[in-house]
Amino acid sequence: MSIEHRQPPSQPPSGRNRRRRRLRTLVASGVAALAATASLSVGHTAGVHAGPIAGNSPWLVLLCQAKGTTTTPKPPAYFQHLFAEHDSVNPTVWDYWWQVSNYSTNLLGTTVSTRWMQTAKTVAELQTETREQKLSDCIAAAGPEIASPESYYGVLAMWNTNFTMPSDTKNFGDSGETGGLGQVSRTINGVTQGYAGVVLEPWAMFPSFIEHEMGHGYGLDHAFGNVNCNAVAQAGEYCDPFDTMGVSTGGLEFSQPAYAAPGGGSSLAGPGLDAFELAKLGFIPAGRTVSVTPGAGQQYTETITSLSAPNASGLLTVTIPLGDSPDHYDTIEFRRRSNWDAGINNDGILIHEVKPNAIANHPAPLSFLVNSGTASTDGVWIAGRTYTDSARQISITVQSVDLNLNQATVIITGPPAPPPPPLGGVSGSGQGSGGCGASGCGQHPPGWRPKPIPFM
Repeated sequence: MSIEHRQPPSQPPSGRNRRRRRLRTLVASGVAALAATASLSVGHTAGVHAGPIAGNSPWLVLLCQAKGTTTTPKPPAYFQHLFAEHDSVNPTVWDYWWQVSNYSTNLLGTTVSTRWMQTAKTVAELQTETREQKLSDCIAAAGPEIASPESYYGVLAMWNTNFTMPSDTKNFGDSGETGGLGQVSRTINGVTQGYAGVVLEPWAMFPSFIEHEMGHGYGLDHAFGNVNCNAVAQAGEYCDPFDTMGVSTGGLEFSQPAYAAPGGGSSLAGPGLDAFELAKLGFIPAGRTVSVTPGAGQQYTETITSLSAPNASGLLTVTIPLGDSPDHYDTIEFRRRSNWDAGINNDGILIHEVKPNAIANHPAPLSFLVNSGTASTDGVWIAGRTYTDSARQISITVQSVDLNLNQATVIITGPPAPPPPPLGGVSGSGQGSGGCGASGCGQHPPGWRPKPIPFM
């Protein structure tokens, strides 16, 4: 897949010329002894960072082996390319965040360990540990060789083995973010600050999974859908297949064979992020969103450019406040089957309802896909279709979708205008214009006759 995008910023030097913050080359002998001296402590204060991300957000990528194992799922150079380098032919995870963020953030300064490191824990021991402990084990294997730990946004611990237990019939182990959304207060080699944390087994080393878990590291929760897809027990969770934070089984990703998981595993990548999450992370540039509140009898016509491959100018999103809370509103965005959205099933408008306190244990506002049909993958509203919010009497009509101009136009209509007052004035009591006499409105007293009109 080739992606149209602006020139990336200067790439981090590679090989022997990497910047000083890199993980220094580990000495082949005596590494295990060094590992025991590493310092990692965790304070579970989730959400140290859950706001806008701007500029560099480098990650420390560590490659760790379970004790007594020698397998190396991919060579270090592969991970160096995937996380720290730009590729115009087969876009990398580095490219994903650079492009999806509308060039607001990048992974410059990301460091990948130069070889697979033996840890002090066997597979059996790792199977009994939490993700946080697995992250700690991996950091300990690097020991004091982690230079300038204060320079990293988060840590990705890549393991050479799956942690599958005999009872795990789906062959899934324990991959994902650890500690909570965003950064968690941790101490690495004497430096205490917020670090995001992700643990990945070989089966999970494919772009879509990595992008999703890094999204959690940036403070994003799951994306929901109004149509339940039965992905987990929580209704609607993982049911927005147009958003990498809502992808589970049946997501709308595309295949990226260059970065398939080891052993012929999944190669899925994408999709992008919805307007709510882009705004949360500060990835909607200033002046490229508009909020409209259609009153009675009012109508707004707005033209927006695609989030999938945005034009250099023009609106990216429209929001419609729903009145009862600042955190309750609709978002409108245009998505098309290109770039990181190459796997979605149609070109058109996506509508999300952002709801506060909608789900237990998810107190922050969450986005819910407003489906255009009965399936969770029915999310695109095409030209000529209208979504109506009956409770608020607001409608959103897709007037046109122009792929040549990379634009879509929507019409947002408020409640109907009140009927005009009756002819003759406003009804009321008493005499006078528009009033009613003692005999009642529209009635004449007994014996009444019209006066003759003299002819001139």
